[in-house]
Order: sequence, then structure tokens, then C-alpha cells
Amino acid sequence: MKKARQILALCGILFLVAMYVCTLVFALIDDPRTFTLLRGAIGATIIIPVMLWVILIFLKIAKPTDLPSSSDDADDNSRHDEK
Repeated sequence: MKKARQILALCGILFLVAMYVCTLVFALIDDPRTFTLLRGAIGATIIIPVMLWVILIFLKIAKPTDLPSSSDDADDNSRHDEK
């Protein structure tokens, strides 16, 4: 679970850096079509962190249940045999 959170956080960081660079480039280019791209980049800069936060919250909530390991089962069986 920790590994998934770290990978998700790293992907989020890389994506945000790319969006900041795109936002800067689109703001500096003087072309009528870049305004749409600029709005999309700004929107993604806001929406992506919120989505990553929601996913991390769901990962925190959806922890797998603690199942006994196979070595614990073997110990339980040996205890029953001794009685």
C-alpha cells in the first residue's frame, strides 16, 4: 500500500511540473488557439491534485483486512494436536 501511494505521489509531482511548464509556454505563445490550451492546462493544474488527493483518501480507507499468515495456521493446528 505504501509503495502504491509513493508511486501515485511521484506521478502527481511529475504531471504537475509538466502542467506548470505547459501553462507557462501557452501563456507566452501569441496564437489564438493557445488560449484554449492555456485554460485546459490551468484547469488540469487544479483538478489533478484534487483527484490525487481523493484517490489517496480511498487508498487509506480501503486497507486490506489483516489475514492470518500461513505460519500462524500451522501453529494453530499444532496446538490443537497437542490437546
